[in-house]
Amino acid sequence: MECIQKYVKERINEKEAHLFEIKPAKLPRRRYDKLKNAYIYYLNEPKKAIEIFIKDNTGKIMKRLKGTNNKGINLAIWDLTYEEKTRRVFNFIKPGTYKVKILIDKKIKLKGDISVESSS
Repeated sequence: MECIQKYVKERINEKEAHLFEIKPAKLPRRRYDKLKNAYIYYLNEPKKAIEIFIKDNTGKIMKRLKGTNNKGINLAIWDLTYEEKTRRVFNFIKPGTYKVKILIDKKIKLKGDISVESSS
């Protein structure tokens, strides 16, 4: 609801693209606990290619997400895992701040941060 209110208030619909504020995410306490995802809302023009990258503070890509390219507000969900290159095993990331980069038609258009907290 907040992103819709902001959408109207800031006339975001007049922009080509916009990344809404990303709320902090919490890691589950144990591997098999209910997942607590990070929700990434963004505004996009229709039919543009979308690529979303989550990077750590060194710039290493932790996760690639598929983004939708519908006109208006879109949503990408990060399950707070990263993929190891050697195995197709998904591991939870460590608490910290991660960078979100959204490429639209192969150009970086949107940037933001995600804060990931421990569940302790």
